[in-house]
Amino acid sequence: MASPTSTNPAHAHFESFLQAQLCQDVLSSFQGLCGALDVEPGG
Repeated sequence: MASPTSTNPAHAHFESFLQAQLCQDVLSSFQGLCGALDVEPGG
């Protein structure tokens, strides 16, 4: 199993997304996650 301190930047963005409490933080971390995964946000 991968260590929590993985070098994959998507892991940090996903953790940030899970921890977000404000709407702006959710949107920002989601956009960062999509960018790290090279996918288009919004369907």
